[in-house]
Amino acid sequence: MLIYQLLHDPATRTNTSIPFIVLVTSEVSVENREQLTKDGAQVIEVGEIKFDWVKPRRERWAHVMDKLHVFELTQFDKVLLLDTDIVVTKRVDHIFDDPATQDSPNLQKPDKIYSDEAPQPSSYIMAGNCGPFDKEHPYPVERGTRLNAGFVVLKPSKEMFELYLSVGKTEGKFPGLSPEQDLWNYVHNRDGNMPWKQIDPDWTVNIPSWNDYEHGIATFHEKYWKVAKDNKLRDVLLRSRWKMEG
Repeated sequence: MLIYQLLHDPATRTNTSIPFIVLVTSEVSVENREQLTKDGAQVIEVGEIKFDWVKPRRERWAHVMDKLHVFELTQFDKVLLLDTDIVVTKRVDHIFDDPATQDSPNLQKPDKIYSDEAPQPSSYIMAGNCGPFDKEHPYPVERGTRLNAGFVVLKPSKEMFELYLSVGKTEGKFPGLSPEQDLWNYVHNRDGNMPWKQIDPDWTVNIPSWNDYEHGIATFHEKYWKVAKDNKLRDVLLRSRWKMEG
């Protein structure tokens, strides 16, 4: 549905030449790849990234470390990485203009450089969102310190990719229950050399409510088919699917 929303729906499609890229593993069939291409996506096959000590909390997260391959797409200055359970209600082209998504220098704190990790990049982009933790929340949502991996703006970098791989090889560096999210929150913690940056709260929200929609949030990180208690919000989120299916 993201392809439809970002490339085809007149209300939400990008009005620039921003490409839509889908990373796939060898398990994705030729038929599915052809359909993605037909719908307008650029399909790129990537290999599996697995650390034996990492035990995801949920079985469906078994391959989320493969998302790290996005950092190899160095032909792009910035990438907006989205989970598939994101629903778009407004254009997101200008997310790349958000101050949090601008290049930031490594803070070079000596005590935050570790000999068992690959060298840190001299600059980086890692911007996203945190919170809320339940549907009963105010607007704007009170922000926390833990980055959510479902909506992230980043700068591709081979150095960063190698740093992540080196961190992942050391058991216990991060919890590993939410694999890529835990890794990013370790590398980009607020006290480190490359702290993640909070984007404007109007770009996205996790565990959304009708109140968030009324305030004009652009994207909702929610499995729209599971919204049970908020009928008005569910109907709004389902509307995009109905439009796509005609």
